[in-house]
Amino acid sequence: MDIKSTYHTYLVNKDKDKTREPNKFHASSAGVCYLKQMYSIFDFEESKIDDRLHRIFRIGNMIHEDIQESLIQSKDEINGDLYIEEPIEIPMYNLVGTYDVGQKDNDIFNLYDIKTTAAWTWTKMFGHARNRIKGTGDNYKMQIATYGIAIEEQHDLSQLNMYLLYYKKDSSHWKEIPISDEWIEKAHLYWQELNEIYENYGKAFEEELRPDWHFGVPFNKQECSYCNFYHICPSKLAPKRNKKNEE
Repeated sequence: MDIKSTYHTYLVNKDKDKTREPNKFHASSAGVCYLKQMYSIFDFEESKIDDRLHRIFRIGNMIHEDIQESLIQSKDEINGDLYIEEPIEIPMYNLVGTYDVGQKDNDIFNLYDIKTTAAWTWTKMFGHARNRIKGTGDNYKMQIATYGIAIEEQHDLSQLNMYLLYYKKDSSHWKEIPISDEWIEKAHLYWQELNEIYENYGKAFEEELRPDWHFGVPFNKQECSYCNFYHICPSKLAPKRNKKNEE
């Protein structure tokens, strides 16, 4: 009996049920390499997700689901309106997305995005000062700020509070980090720039978005290690992946 193979098939079939709206940018990809965004919106073929990553993603999904379900079951104890997996759309940026958790109490909105991390990422953000790497998690801040843009358009608010909920998978430690309003403006600038690239270059984007030459291609070398288009990207930072790491 091959349990490992059976479980992988199960995870692959679960992923087939998830659909992404085509020809749209997605809030979950806020802050990533502009070239990667263009590969995605023009539906270039993505590299195959290996078995190990399927299992990692599933752990994160289960934690999301548990937290969200706990809130749903306690809905009567929560002040105001509760939003779970709420879709958003920002037409001016040709953008869609879904945020994790929201709570609206009168004209105050509390927005939460859940992030599961491994020990190394946690250390880069919250470890000893000498181990922290500046900029780690900035794309998460831009992602939740993107949701914030949509929420401010949808609701008449006096205050929007944004929080990243970090859950460390290795030890179940938890941190709730408030995100400042300055990220709203940064998100606006990012999506404006990306849409200008989309409108100006169109399908000829590969000729213009040269890695390590055009700003934001990539924003940092770590992006290339997790890119779904590493097999077609000309970047010298694109990783060489081997079978051992995929098991």
